[in-house]
Amino acid sequence: GTVSPREVVRRLEQEPHALGTSKRLARRSHSVRELPDYRNQELRPLTQKSLALAARELTARDPMLAGIHAVYGDPPLWRRDTGFQTLVHIILEQQVSLKSAKAMLVRLEGAIQPFTPLRFKELGDDYLRGLGVTRQKSAYLLHLSDSIVNGDLSFERLARMSDEEARLVLTRVKGIGLWSADVYLLMAMRRA
Repeated sequence: GTVSPREVVRRLEQEPHALGTSKRLARRSHSVRELPDYRNQELRPLTQKSLALAARELTARDPMLAGIHAVYGDPPLWRRDTGFQTLVHIILEQQVSLKSAKAMLVRLEGAIQPFTPLRFKELGDDYLRGLGVTRQKSAYLLHLSDSIVNGDLSFERLARMSDEEARLVLTRVKGIGLWSADVYLLMAMRRA
């Protein structure tokens, strides 16, 4: 049967640490369910200031995070532009190093002018594969291009949607799962 989140936490607190050490997970001073419900609040873009405030709020609740924050400071806000190029970059980052994905993006940018969905469709799978894009990612990039060209994915409409609506639209594109959609929402649309 299904195990509730509260039961998972209880079991983790009782079991040895996942890494095999003898430490047991420390009991948190707050319940998992005590976090505020932000669903009905107005959406505001994520900024470096709001990210820093959120980090401080979390460090006040979690001693382990507080220690990390004390050493490394506020997390950076990695920003990307909205649009096709960023989604291409996110697809390329799937299951490879960020350095490798960036190298492939630079290769594509140098070889595909203009860097547009229509141009990707015109060049097609063989051209992308010839540049070193894998079969699967080539299919994803071409499906993304089709979705934009045929109007199923509109960045203007996406900007006016709630996070849930935007996530749903993005994940309808082959090759964009929840992780990729959330990366786009966070880094490009600056949604928290």
